[in-house]
Amino acid sequence: MRVQSGDDILNDQNHRYTNRTSMKADALQTGDLSLTLRNPTVSDGGTYTCIVRKYGQDQSKTHVQLKVKERPPTWLWALFVVLAILALLAVSGIVMCYRYKWIKRPADSQVLMVEMLEGDQKSVLLPFKTTEDLPQDATVEWRLTDPKHMQVHVYDSGKNQPDKQDEVYQGRTEMKEEPLRDKDLSLKLKEPRVTDTGVYTCTVSSKDGSLLLQKVVSLTVRESQMETVEVTEWNKSVLLPFKTKDDLSQDATVEWRRSDSKHRKVHMFQSSQHLSGEQEEIYRGRTEMNKEALRIGDLSLTLKDLRLTDSGVYTCTVCTHGKVLKQKVVVLSVRGQ
Repeated sequence: MRVQSGDDILNDQNHRYTNRTSMKADALQTGDLSLTLRNPTVSDGGTYTCIVRKYGQDQSKTHVQLKVKERPPTWLWALFVVLAILALLAVSGIVMCYRYKWIKRPADSQVLMVEMLEGDQKSVLLPFKTTEDLPQDATVEWRLTDPKHMQVHVYDSGKNQPDKQDEVYQGRTEMKEEPLRDKDLSLKLKEPRVTDTGVYTCTVSSKDGSLLLQKVVSLTVRESQMETVEVTEWNKSVLLPFKTKDDLSQDATVEWRRSDSKHRKVHMFQSSQHLSGEQEEIYRGRTEMNKEALRIGDLSLTLKDLRLTDSGVYTCTVCTHGKVLKQKVVVLSVRGQ
């Protein structure tokens, strides 16, 4: 765990990973949150999730699928040697010289998932780093492959080719000046929008068109809403509005929090019920939601018995199975009479 001060908190680290993990010292400044796992074993295979939190709220999640293959047994290598010798004897002394052109196998079809809120960040990084030695005349092409096909960014002949990208991405993409030399083919997408959500595929090909490497990144940009509500203290109640046209799962959890003050739980709604046991005492008996909130798409919260101290930032989060579906921020200002 890396905190804002730049320190690593390893107290809760599983003993299996002790002294085997590291992050860059300037990870939070550069945005490169990559994790190095040393001495990987087959048992390390699985899904790893990197969560970025701010004031206790999840800002982004990245899922990486790691596969560690077993090293071929020694006897198998010995068998290869024997077969090679037999093959040489079979040619009856005819010596033939071959030149092999090594073409790197495309990367395993791993899909990296990147999630963020619209307007929360000025840019998002679609990561793609490699340890392969790539030819400097290779072509790097980022494309949107789902839900539609669009040319996002092309790097060819040692420079970016903005004339080859679709208009919607012009002026919004950026790669390192020398990505092939640095072995960092990541793409920075500026001003991310909800409409940027989709599957992005990066393809690296040689001058003759042979496929060298490929990486797939799934980007999800969720809608981020913010609204300001102003009332006077003499009002009996105030409505913190949140309506949506999306079809929400009926088993989803709706959570209203005071996000500017110790992240207090204001109201919890699950399975058509208000979970008062999860609520901070200061709000008990003062909050109310529609019993059919998820069915009708009205997640608004009524806050009763208004006080000046109720002024603040309220965040409503809708999630299911740990995945954030919708989120809205309401800034409440309660003025004196």
